[in-house]
Parts: sequence; C-alpha cells; structure tokens
Amino acid sequence: WGRNYLVGHDRARADTRVFRASRIVGAICKVPTDEMCQVPNGDAPFTSLPSGADASALVAVLLPVRTAVVRVAPRETDRFSHELRDDARRLNDLADRQDSEGVARFEVTYRDAEWIAGILRQYGGDLVVEQPDDVRQLVEDGLAAVADQIAALTRGAR
Repeated sequence: WGRNYLVGHDRARADTRVFRASRIVGAICKVPTDEMCQVPNGDAPFTSLPSGADASALVAVLLPVRTAVVRVAPRETDRFSHELRDDARRLNDLADRQDSEGVARFEVTYRDAEWIAGILRQYGGDLVVEQPDDVRQLVEDGLAAVADQIAALTRGAR
C-alpha cells in the first residue's frame, strides 16, 4: 500500500503543497530557474531537497493522520483484517469481536481520504463507513458511479 508524494510549492496557490505522485497527469517539464518562484522562507528556488530538510515531517504536517470507523460484514472481516493489517484495528472487544449481527467494527488510520475511500469501495455493500462524513461520501459517490456505469452498460446491451 505504498504511496509516493512530491512536496513542492504550488504556484497557483502560492503555498507549500503535497502532491500524490499517482495523481500527476500530463507532461512533466523542468521549469527554468529564472521562472521559478521564491520559496516561502525567502531562499532561492531549489530543484532538490535542501540540506537538513525533512520531507517526512512536512508530509506529516500537510497530510495529518486521520481515523475512520467502519463496519465490515462477517464474510469480509478476515480479508479486511489482512489487507489493512498495518492501518486497522478492531474496535470490538476481543471477547465480542462482532456485534449482534456478526459485523466487526474497525478503526482505520489514513492520511489521504480519496486513497482510503478507494480501498474501502472494494468491499461494496459488505462495508459501511460510520465516520468521518467526507470518507463516507467519497465511498458512496464512488459506488454510485460504478452502479451508473453498470446500468448504462446493461441498457446498451439490450
């Protein structure tokens, strides 16, 4: 589940930003030094990480760890536990690992809401996001888009 990020200065927003590498699309070109903007601390533009800079610390500040709470249907609990073993922990007590319906509750840590929503969408109706609202909405929107695509394909096949 590795994720690669690029830390840089967003010229449009005039601010330091973290960009997920997998979302960078289009041609990439080097900007001539004379077209670079000054970095916020007033130093000259740089094309590599300055000495002593801590990119991990910057990412941690710009993309803080967040938590989602999800419920997972019994048939997917083991797969979920395995796939997100480093990022999820059960909330149900060990003696009562599932609720009365057999559903297990997990707390999942993440930094990027769209990334975790993409992972959670794979479980379809076997997973419900209890919180936070933005992740729940991303999962619901993604599943609705898939349903719309299937419906369109089904109509086109008739």
